[in-house]
Amino acid sequence: MLIPALTSIALATAAAETPDIRTPNADLCGVLFFVPIEADKRDPDAEETRTEDERTISFVYDTGASRTIVDDDAVFEATGTRVPIGRRVNITNVRSGDITFTKFRAKVTDLDHLSTAFGRPIEGILGHDAFSGWKTVMDYDAGTFIIERGNLPTPDGETVFSSKGKDVRPWISIDIAGKKRRVLIDTGSNSGFSLNDLERFRLSSGPVRSGVSTRLNRLEKRYTARIDGPIEAGPLTFEEPVVASTPKNELMGGEVLRYAKLTYDAEKRRVAFEPYDSAPVPAPAPPLRDGLMMKPAGDNFEVTGIIPGFEDNVADIVVGDTVIAINGRPITDRGCRVMDAERPTSRTLTIQRGDDIMERTLNFKPLLD
Repeated sequence: MLIPALTSIALATAAAETPDIRTPNADLCGVLFFVPIEADKRDPDAEETRTEDERTISFVYDTGASRTIVDDDAVFEATGTRVPIGRRVNITNVRSGDITFTKFRAKVTDLDHLSTAFGRPIEGILGHDAFSGWKTVMDYDAGTFIIERGNLPTPDGETVFSSKGKDVRPWISIDIAGKKRRVLIDTGSNSGFSLNDLERFRLSSGPVRSGVSTRLNRLEKRYTARIDGPIEAGPLTFEEPVVASTPKNELMGGEVLRYAKLTYDAEKRRVAFEPYDSAPVPAPAPPLRDGLMMKPAGDNFEVTGIIPGFEDNVADIVVGDTVIAINGRPITDRGCRVMDAERPTSRTLTIQRGDDIMERTLNFKPLLD
């Protein structure tokens, strides 16, 4: 049985005076919305008052997550209580912006590998129904995240759609060059479209091996291809999009969701899209790679393989090398990717091999023809 992440929302004013819009202290990093949750100033069993930074846990709002989870070290720093991994923690009187939660319930786990993969601390994941009873409105262009009182209207198949699927998370029917699929709306993914068995679709390029992807509890091999035709998702049309493989749930992530203002109603299981442009999204340029396949290893990356065809592009870097910095920045402090920025032509890696430290500059080249 799925347990709601947030059992109730306690508002600071009387019900008749409660504003219809609430705004957490959220920020958009790349295509992920981070929602900082602040615990009480004082642990009743502690002698010292924690600072605001210590009390704040940085969550990603993830419609692809069935429940809320939190990192064990983040819980300890925020509350002073060490909760074992696998247990559930209840934190009372936590807040974000003008939202106050009477009880915050989450499963404790270790999220260090996600922070390494993303390049910014991910200390928790807010499940899809964290704000159930309110509409969650994500405006990618404006970089704003709010919740609104009320529900979305009955689906009309034009702007409002049913999000019912094989489980309680939001799903939507899409058309892939004439083939119907129901995919997960996943705001916690910074990828685009991820599909099963790419070979069954009509492709103009690929599939080719492109690396590994870090998921919550596993690493997944990735292949990349270009669809020979459009993908239609609600009111959005994507011309010849680049897609990635996934062995499990098919999804549409932030890379494609960002082309519309997205409203999610977990209670009624509906979703609305307001495209920023009525024109189809043009076919993107081929993705660029330097040839290395890497996985998180503590606060660094470990080289696990070379993308086929890129062997001459990776200098003398070998499997087992540790990447400790990219362009001079530590792996866990790379910061947010700027969307639609000019594509880089190279990057400099700081490599550790045993006791030796070296720098190598690798050029990017297209992954697809």
